[in-house]
Amino acid sequence: MARSRSSSTGWRYLNPAYYLKRPKRLALLFIVFVCATLVFWDRHTLFTEHQEEVSKLNEEVTRLQNMLEDLKSEKGVSVGKMNPKAKGRDVIKKIDVLDDPISVQRREAVKNAMIHAWSSYEKFAWGHDELQVWCIFE
Repeated sequence: MARSRSSSTGWRYLNPAYYLKRPKRLALLFIVFVCATLVFWDRHTLFTEHQEEVSKLNEEVTRLQNMLEDLKSEKGVSVGKMNPKAKGRDVIKKIDVLDDPISVQRREAVKNAMIHAWSSYEKFAWGHDELQVWCIFE
């Protein structure tokens, strides 16, 4: 008498005897299980490392804010309040510091170098991935 196919053909994969009779399928199932475990473990490890790094950075921000408050109280420098949730340029609202002439000259040199680089980029490489060398020699 031939075996008839029942509607529960999908359930046979849940039976351990199915894999014990077919060692290649058992090996494949084991390899898939190990790979899935490694992927999950790696994601979990990355997540915990990320949490540790974020907590270290928060501690560093707190330490730097305390140092800023100490400098403010020692030198009488007017500094805006720090907002830890603020982004980018909103972090420091106001700084009044006396500049020495060497710092001013250095800032001007950096500003001029940046203006030169930007204008050259606009002139020769704007909209292209590489510098248009042929334009330089015209």
